[in-house]
Amino acid sequence: MTDDPRLEPFVKEFVNQLIDSQAEDGYLGPFTKPERLLAHWDLWGHYHCMQGLLLWHDRTGDERALKCAERAANLMCDLYVGTEHRPVQAGAPETNNLAVMHVMANLYRRTGNPRYMQFIKVIEEDMTTVGDWLRQGDAGTPFFLLNGQGNRWESLHIVQGLAEMYRVTGDECYKKAVLTLWDSMRRYDRHPSGAFSTFERGAGSVYAPGQIETCCSIAWVALTLDVLELTGAASAADELELTTWNQALAAQHPSGSWCTYDTPLNGTRYPAFHQINFQARPSAPELNCCAPNAPRALTILRSWGIMEDAAKSEHPGVVVNFYGPGVFELQRANGNPIKLTQETRYPVDGAVKIVVAPKRKEAFPLRLRIPAWSKATSVTVNGKAWTEQPNPGTHLVIDRAWKKGDTVVLTFDMTPRYWSGCGMRNGQAVLYVGPLLLAYDTYNNAIEMKDLAAFDVSTLKLEPVVVAKQWPEACTPMAAWKACTSNGTEVVLTDFANAGAHGTEYAAWLPVTHAAPPPVQLEAPMNGAAMGPGTVLFEWAYYGAPKDYHYELIVAKDAALTQVVLHEEIPLASFFLARDRFTEAGAYFWTVRTVNDNGATTDPTAPRSFTIDRAQAPYAGYIEPQPNGPIAASPMDGSGAASVGLPVAQGGSIRPAADRFGAPNKALEFWWYWSLATMRYKIPAFPEKDYAFSAWLCPAKEGPGVPGDRWVFSAWTAFGDDPLRVVQTPQGLVAAIETKDKTYTTPAESIEKGKWIHVAAVKEGATLTLYIDGEAKQSVAVPKTVRSASTALGLSSNPAFAAHSDRFTGSIDEFAFYPRALTQEGIAALAQNR
Repeated sequence: MTDDPRLEPFVKEFVNQLIDSQAEDGYLGPFTKPERLLAHWDLWGHYHCMQGLLLWHDRTGDERALKCAERAANLMCDLYVGTEHRPVQAGAPETNNLAVMHVMANLYRRTGNPRYMQFIKVIEEDMTTVGDWLRQGDAGTPFFLLNGQGNRWESLHIVQGLAEMYRVTGDECYKKAVLTLWDSMRRYDRHPSGAFSTFERGAGSVYAPGQIETCCSIAWVALTLDVLELTGAASAADELELTTWNQALAAQHPSGSWCTYDTPLNGTRYPAFHQINFQARPSAPELNCCAPNAPRALTILRSWGIMEDAAKSEHPGVVVNFYGPGVFELQRANGNPIKLTQETRYPVDGAVKIVVAPKRKEAFPLRLRIPAWSKATSVTVNGKAWTEQPNPGTHLVIDRAWKKGDTVVLTFDMTPRYWSGCGMRNGQAVLYVGPLLLAYDTYNNAIEMKDLAAFDVSTLKLEPVVVAKQWPEACTPMAAWKACTSNGTEVVLTDFANAGAHGTEYAAWLPVTHAAPPPVQLEAPMNGAAMGPGTVLFEWAYYGAPKDYHYELIVAKDAALTQVVLHEEIPLASFFLARDRFTEAGAYFWTVRTVNDNGATTDPTAPRSFTIDRAQAPYAGYIEPQPNGPIAASPMDGSGAASVGLPVAQGGSIRPAADRFGAPNKALEFWWYWSLATMRYKIPAFPEKDYAFSAWLCPAKEGPGVPGDRWVFSAWTAFGDDPLRVVQTPQGLVAAIETKDKTYTTPAESIEKGKWIHVAAVKEGATLTLYIDGEAKQSVAVPKTVRSASTALGLSSNPAFAAHSDRFTGSIDEFAFYPRALTQEGIAALAQNR
């Protein structure tokens, strides 16, 4: 971040001590010889040490640092190349071990040593057994659904390794995997603060509460920098800005004395050395993984704030991605240094004056990032309006001859905006002004969080106010706004980065009324997909009960969505099968709007495109239900492929297993707590009165070692909306229905672990009955009609929130869900097939 020469001696001394500690064989860790690089996250530790040594070498030219990293890499090659050892087996979680691919690719690019590439190929072989980032990323699988430990945050460093492999080889499959995985992380797992992950992994939703670890967000920043360098896309720079001004500053206490492990959107902030003090050492009680990592988000700013354009031209341009007061100096590749001075109060104010000062007059394109949130941006050059209209989410190019003293003034649209929540955040929203996320901090208000009334976003006005200097002065907010709640109470909102700095309770997810509905994430067809003529399946992510809104699917022949060829209003379902509607070859564009009386929202990445190609096979993925048959079913013969209904979404630690007859690969085993293991099936709509679940079940003899319930089946979609679930509790198996008023649960029925049983849960009228091996065992009275917004069924987990910890361990076979009540005779017939 800084070239301050006062800092260099300290870093140099640390690097020298690290190099001097290296063993003769190249080892850089603290463990005994029999354990070296075989356990204890040792490969992970070496990876970071080596990466730091390479950065120091690049900065200073210190050859000792490069040779130290090479000796460590050579030791790894001796251990893992052409031997019986596998890096994936060097302790859990496996993702930590395989992350060393990143530094090995960096070393290969610098040295060309073929052994480093051989080691990378060993790691790529191991990838197929856990995560499978390269193949699954290339295939478009969302990050949170990667198998095994693949969706843990540490694997972002593996994705960085794929980016480095693209730089080394030029193979497009590496780049595609990086970009598709990054895009899915951004859409499903990047919180409103710019933070990444929930419970240290991709969870598939930012609406479920859970720990938001600082290290996870730092890895997100590092990977997003790679994406920016690979693509030059303004969207990547937008993400870096969001994380920097909000999450990065919030994770670092304004005093500079501590950082957080968990930086929740709502709650209280605690020092990391309180929450993860098991990492403390006698000589450094404040030391933990987050403490040295947190400041990196700010130091990385040096790499993305001002860049030289990578466009292939004789005179590459200068790219301005970061806005904020300061002086930025760029040493151009052609030897002409440029100084850019920004005079601004940004991010509090939208006016940014940039004074351009090349050493000598030069013609080059100046590329200015126009944030996607700024819907109306004005630009002047030397006092005259620039002729080209800036487009949100792009770089505005001003190509001219620049001389010292030229000025560019940008005025961004700082109109407040909001993002509605759903699911667990139903009735809440986050508020933004420019890039800043706002928060309610009880330190600046007389009302406690529990007593805070809702904000009416349809009439909400934010008036900037000055907050008196606070003690310590560093804890004074960057900005503050006065607002009124719906009951007329005047409160103060501040920037999220400062909220909670005094140890008080705060909230960014605020209660609201009259909000437009939350956006959806478009899933299929994948952007740029090609398919045969005829039927097209459209799918979008679904996070909560659309109690007051509906979906609108729009497909057009143009990206502006004016030449509409399909417009469908869809009350509940999160997919639409357009049968025989697309016979004309060519490109199409699509989006899904969520609409209610207060407005409409869309996926910010929309529209997405697909192509009808007569050379492609027609769609045949949806299998029609038969009369009186199930609407979702799978034989689970070694996979979760649907025999009825929509194709399956699968993720986590799931593997083929023997069925109740001992036949191999005829069932599925869900087997590890620390990784999401789930199968999800979509249905058009959930029946309201009568329905039934049926499956064969074999609970594991040895569970994951964590007490609690194990969800075998669920249709959960929001608090107060789970029309059916089957759960293995410590007391036994239960069936339940959760409504907004009450959860109705059958008494528990004891079952034997390690033994196959047939399980059915049947709602008929006002009774929910649990059947074991064809016999009615327990029942409970329930409402005759259960209205639900559920369109997803989950095996082994909650289908709406992948972060749910109550995952079933064991095997499941022959799953089916019926839109009617099964008879006792029908259930007995299913259970007799032993």
